[in-house]
Amino acid sequence: MTAQLHTLDGATDDPLIGQVVAGRMRVLARQHRGPRGRVYEVEPPGVGEVRHALKLLTAPEAREPEVYDRLQILADVARGIDHPNLEPMHGCGRLEDDTPYLVADWLPLPSLSSVLHLEGGLDRLRALQVIEAIAAALGALHARGLVHGDVRAEHILVQPGVGGFEQIVLIDAGIDAALDSPTARGLTGRLAHRAPEREGGRSASAPGDVYALGVLAWRLLAGRLPFRAEDLRAQGVDADPAERVRWLHRHALPVRPSLAGGTAVPAAVEAVIGRALAKRPADRYPDGDTLLDALDAARAGVGGPDDGAWFAGQGTTSHPALPALTLATAPADVAPRPLSPVGLAPWTLAGLACGVVGASFMHLLGG
Repeated sequence: MTAQLHTLDGATDDPLIGQVVAGRMRVLARQHRGPRGRVYEVEPPGVGEVRHALKLLTAPEAREPEVYDRLQILADVARGIDHPNLEPMHGCGRLEDDTPYLVADWLPLPSLSSVLHLEGGLDRLRALQVIEAIAAALGALHARGLVHGDVRAEHILVQPGVGGFEQIVLIDAGIDAALDSPTARGLTGRLAHRAPEREGGRSASAPGDVYALGVLAWRLLAGRLPFRAEDLRAQGVDADPAERVRWLHRHALPVRPSLAGGTAVPAAVEAVIGRALAKRPADRYPDGDTLLDALDAARAGVGGPDDGAWFAGQGTTSHPALPALTLATAPADVAPRPLSPVGLAPWTLAGLACGVVGASFMHLLGG
């Protein structure tokens, strides 16, 4: 869904505004409305209590019983995570009409996407600050067997400060994963950040989150997305721009961000981002903590040499570990590793486990 912004959508005709829902929350205003959900600012009972974000999941698949099972797993597990880069979650439930909802902190902060739109980009310090903060947030999720499922700038809230960001918060973790099903899989995860294996029908995973963060990191350093429909390598693939982007994610290596006119960073840091963008899940960092450790080592000049083979234009068309960049030829052992008891492996039995919920849902709202 859409990232939470400073202002609400100005709706005054919504029947929920002014009502008490779930027997305990008064709806103050609507923040956003879309075809797959709505976000409200609500006031819990009691004087002096902080306001919360009420997120209604109105997509057709949200009413499926297994989706609510996943949301309950999400609420139970996410409440136990206390991390400065993850938004706290307070629970889930159903309205009288059976619409599922999630309750999280109300954070009136600008999204990273709005900052990028206003400023045109970030300097190296702030870009690396965001990349490392989100890697740490994903590490906290992955350690509990949860996944985000849709890492992108719209799902990151920031508090600008002098010389950097004072606060960076990953929001909406796991919502797409909760709604992931064979009928809705093409609607989950934004295409520009979606890992190649998800186009092959696989569900969200920790390595998939690493890939999405790799896309975001490349964008922050280069000033644009690594794979775009106008890329000449996709000529003749399909007339549909979306199909060309899908093809590039599955077959084309990115160039170095610095060669795309972006911010200069050490080659070893670029190599970490290149590995995060590996086509096969098994070739990426397995989780956020491992990615963060690699970034720290690269910035400190510790570790192995720069691996330029993750990039195009290095005298090779693929990494040596990738004899062919197609899922059809990938070995059977490249499936994402099972997570914890509420992670991917048990999702086939008890539903997909989601991540910590953010303050709003742009992608699920159709934004």
